[in-house]
Amino acid sequence: MILTPLIAQENKIHIEPINLADHWQSVIEIYHDPQVLSAIGLSAPPNQSFFQHHKERIQREQLSNTPITTYQIILTEGIFTGLIMLCPFTDASKIEISYVVHPNYQRKGYGKIAVNKLCTEILPGTKQLINLWACMRFRNIASQKILSFCGFMVKDVPNLLDNEDIEYELQIN
Repeated sequence: MILTPLIAQENKIHIEPINLADHWQSVIEIYHDPQVLSAIGLSAPPNQSFFQHHKERIQREQLSNTPITTYQIILTEGIFTGLIMLCPFTDASKIEISYVVHPNYQRKGYGKIAVNKLCTEILPGTKQLINLWACMRFRNIASQKILSFCGFMVKDVPNLLDNEDIEYELQIN
């Protein structure tokens, strides 16, 4: 297997608001994969009402043309490889960022490139102050590395012996 250098892959990856008509079924499929469920701490796939709630939220966000929405990670060839979700807290002072990459595309740098592009190119272009917050499972080392690479700072130092999640923050101007 020949590995493409990460810098060459950057031009292959596109981040854009999710196209629900084309890729919603792919989102549902990702959340049925055992590797993904384990990484996000679920023992079973979410139920249909979970997906319906999120689809309706995304539709509202897209109608209001806000940058705080769900983005798809697409390869130049049009292949859906994952998504990045931005969800505001109730008071909207913080935005939770979460992401998932399809298992067929994990460990190839796509998540790292996608989150970095969102945080360094797309969100700064909105000219808004955005406070991103993430919470990662202590076992999810790959995501911890992605967040650190993208400039997120650990909010607190958990006692890893207690299996605590790790909180990260990043402010974008």
